Amino acid sequence: GYVELAYSVQNGLNYAKLKNRAGKFVAPTLASTTAAAAGAVKAMQKDVRVSIVNAPGEEAYPIAGFTYLMVYTNQSGEKGKALVEFLRWGINDGQKYAAPLLYAPLPEEVVKINEATIKTIKIK
Repeated sequence: GYVELAYSVQNGLNYAKLKNRAGKFVAPTLASTTAAAAGAVKAMQKDVRVSIVNAPGEEAYPIAGFTYLMVYTNQSGEKGKALVEFLRWGINDGQKYAAPLLYAPLPEEVVKINEATIKTIKIK
């Protein structure tokens, strides 16, 4: 079976190094998950809905994944403004909370792509 890295670490579960696309055996770590995310930047420039399973990169962990939010592009009033502020906070200042919670921080290039996506949200 498969569980997320945070669950594995918090519960002292064993994990395996896996052979990635570059032929390297990589352990599941925050850095190897961030490396997998960085490997998706080129594809994300066309569409943010990408898989980072078996992402390119020598340090990329091969079975990493993004967590997505589905958000309407048309938002209204104060709730819409608060949502946009929260999303911006999450991909910027909120990143400092990722590693202590055993979640991989986003690479800067992914943050920039997400910022551009957030800018498409319209508040009425």
